[in-house]
Amino acid sequence: MSRSESHQPRPTLGNRPGPAWAWVVVLAALAVSAVFIVQAVQAPWSGIQGKTTSEDATDENSATGTGTSLPGTTVPTSTSNPASAAAYIDHVASEQAAIALAEVTRIIRQGEQAQEDVTRAGRDVAWWQQQSDAIQTNDLGRRLAADPEQVHAFAMLRDAVDPSAGVADVSALADEIEALLTPLRRAREEPGSTYRPGDSLRESIDTVGRRAKLLADSWSDRRAELQALITSASTLPPSSTTLLEALNQSSQQAAKERIARIVAAEEAARDAATSEMASLRARLASERAVADRKLAEAEANLARAEIEEAALSKRASAEALSAQSQLERERNAGEARLEALATKAESPEIKQIFAPLINPGLFQPSPPRRERGREARPMSFGELARSGSLEPTDEGLRDLMEAVNQRHNRERGSWVEPTAAEDWAELRRRQALLRELGPTMVELGLLSP
Repeated sequence: MSRSESHQPRPTLGNRPGPAWAWVVVLAALAVSAVFIVQAVQAPWSGIQGKTTSEDATDENSATGTGTSLPGTTVPTSTSNPASAAAYIDHVASEQAAIALAEVTRIIRQGEQAQEDVTRAGRDVAWWQQQSDAIQTNDLGRRLAADPEQVHAFAMLRDAVDPSAGVADVSALADEIEALLTPLRRAREEPGSTYRPGDSLRESIDTVGRRAKLLADSWSDRRAELQALITSASTLPPSSTTLLEALNQSSQQAAKERIARIVAAEEAARDAATSEMASLRARLASERAVADRKLAEAEANLARAEIEEAALSKRASAEALSAQSQLERERNAGEARLEALATKAESPEIKQIFAPLINPGLFQPSPPRRERGREARPMSFGELARSGSLEPTDEGLRDLMEAVNQRHNRERGSWVEPTAAEDWAELRRRQALLRELGPTMVELGLLSP
């Protein structure tokens, strides 16, 4: 079979038409659906009009005293028709089944096209493997062996292609496509099925289709390259050696040339190293004399440096001792200050004053609004600062008082609202204490961060 014939699509699905038929079915089904929808909308309206006409005719007859319908007047009956409704439902079901079948058929054909590509790739892999093995010992191979360039070209092509990997790729991709087509074929064989493939299955079919096409084209190109070599061999005179022997000889010759190049490179490197060594010895002798002179100077400088270093070391030791003593004094002072702050923060007076902040509660003064949390905990010192309650201003005092006496904070306690000057002075003192002791109270767990 020629390559062009292998690309012809084969009939599948019991000689079902291809994707063009599927689109015709879809369009026809949509047209039928539109007709039934129009009929469904018009039927109730016709019934209403018929009923109105009947009532008008009855009224007119009553007015004329005849009591009967006018000649030629048809009075519509009820438009309710169970048989028509059932037929409509059957038509809708048939329409949905036809659309689903068309879509399933189209996707199955897409998957079968991928199978055809995989089959084509498998044929090319098998052909390549059979021809590449056979040509190494047959008459065509002897003709190729007569031309060293053709031998080299075949060796490059053989080394670049791995038929065993091609077989594995074909088998794996064929199994993957078959697994994807199984639910589609099962749905196609089920009468009246409205199954429609999901996006994931569509994307998977598209992906394996692209991969199958790429695999088939790749092996088609490799087959064409080998076929070109085989074709060119037919014009060459046969050699006394097989292509396999020529390949082995070429490999051996290449190995000998590579070894010769390595030996030549080693000899050149050895000669260069000998020359470099002589030059290096002369340079080392000159440099040794310079080094001896510099060593004497360095020893003299070292003696002076040792004297200076001893003096510097003594001075540095004294300075380091002084700095260490100063650092120790500052650390002790800092620790004493922190200890004093901690003692002060844990004092009964401070705990009593700041009980509305220390006691666990849900309210937090979170700027820009005040809100309740979900977990009872002391008031947040950070949120108090961000809300402006620690600013040493009248507004800061009001913000602090508002945060403490917020109606949502009554569960923790409250402060007395300041009215007199001494009350405001006490509030300023408490704000200053909070600025001073706040970080320590956070470390002690009396306030939240």
